[in-house]
Amino acid sequence: MNTLPKHLALAILAALTASCTSLAPPVPGIEVPEASALINFAGNGESREGALSIDTLVRSDQLRRLIRAGVVNNRDLRAASLNMVKVREMYRIQGAELYPQLDLFAQGSSARAPSFGTEANSLTRTYGAGVSIASWELDLFGRIRSLKDAALERYLASDATRRSVELALISQIASSYLQLASDQQQLALADQTYTSRVAAYELQKELAAAGISSSLEINRAAAELEEIGDNLLRWKAAAQQTRNGLQLLVGTNLDANLTAEPIDQILADDLPIGHLSSAVLASRPDVKASEHELLASNADIGAARAAFFPSISLTGAYGSQSGELSSLFESGSKSWSFIPQVTLPIFSGGRLRASLRATTASRDIALAHYEGTVQTAFREVSDVLVDRSVLGDRVASRKRQVKAANASLDAMGDLYTSGVATQIELLDAQRTLFAAESALITISLQQRLNAVDLYRVLGGGRDNPMSPTEGRTELTKR
Repeated sequence: MNTLPKHLALAILAALTASCTSLAPPVPGIEVPEASALINFAGNGESREGALSIDTLVRSDQLRRLIRAGVVNNRDLRAASLNMVKVREMYRIQGAELYPQLDLFAQGSSARAPSFGTEANSLTRTYGAGVSIASWELDLFGRIRSLKDAALERYLASDATRRSVELALISQIASSYLQLASDQQQLALADQTYTSRVAAYELQKELAAAGISSSLEINRAAAELEEIGDNLLRWKAAAQQTRNGLQLLVGTNLDANLTAEPIDQILADDLPIGHLSSAVLASRPDVKASEHELLASNADIGAARAAFFPSISLTGAYGSQSGELSSLFESGSKSWSFIPQVTLPIFSGGRLRASLRATTASRDIALAHYEGTVQTAFREVSDVLVDRSVLGDRVASRKRQVKAANASLDAMGDLYTSGVATQIELLDAQRTLFAAESALITISLQQRLNAVDLYRVLGGGRDNPMSPTEGRTELTKR
């Protein structure tokens, strides 16, 4: 009576051992662009395999606090993290299909048969208890294993997507903070210039009252004052709008008196770039996400192929059964059932072949998306490095322009005081200096934004980058 449970246990063990088979095809070859074109712009340091870290990039403690707050409070990142949790649990659900579901059961039934003639009514009672297996599929051809592998790759893709969202968020917070610093510097410049224009306008009115200045000069000073006043209002609005955007990214209310540091004190001046390799592109979160989606689509092909082969499922139970509850566990009450079922697909109207072709097409689509993502990453890194190679010279040129405009204004002021230069020439010199100083702030912002873009396109910083194999190992240990 006990031989069948032993045979059932051996069958389960053999099935678990045989379920390592997979019919998934090899992953198609993937072409990654050579990074030799990047080396010309990356600098002369040693070859660099990893990405920049945020600690290396950011000097401002206030910006670091905002980034930490954004990682905790931003709703888009929170949604991406929760989606990763959902996909992880779906993987675990799929993985559980490899193992039998064991259930404890206890049951009792009573039945009375109708009486015929002189026979008395017959009352029958049956009680039972034991362990059951409900239709467990033996994964002899790797169908469930392939579905589990696909679910794992989709979990790893969701994790990479979450890191991509986090990387974008950090970059956006840093860029918005830099923009706020630039807006505040532009506002301070406009305010300082407006104050000087007010003084010039009042002076012209005094000179006119003394008969020295004409209405033409007063109107010129008034027009110049209104123009700078418009700039002042524009930068006030821009600074407030930038602050609103930063608050949305951080996900919490900001200090009403939040003031950014000078723009040249927020980020590190020198970033350790060195020569870049193709491994930098391959480690970007968006590239990793596309890679895992490709591997998931490839595993789906294995499941579609396995559907052509027979499937074997087991249903069974082992326990005790008796007509009296008191004798349920006595000797002789043991019971068992073993119901194997073999299903061989014969005709499905072409559904199985269509499913295989569809999954193969999905794999090819995922491959095209992956290659496109790599090419986009290569182009983004190249563009950022090209800008980086000239921005330093552009900033230096603007600084020389400001210095020259300052000297020109000083000389023009002396000439105007001595009566040699006209008011128009003085106003032109003032406008030139204002435009040069504003342009210097703008180009300095572009230089700092380029550093943030470099951090983003290189995939951000991670202390211990996890390879796909390490990611799978880490999850399967849980």
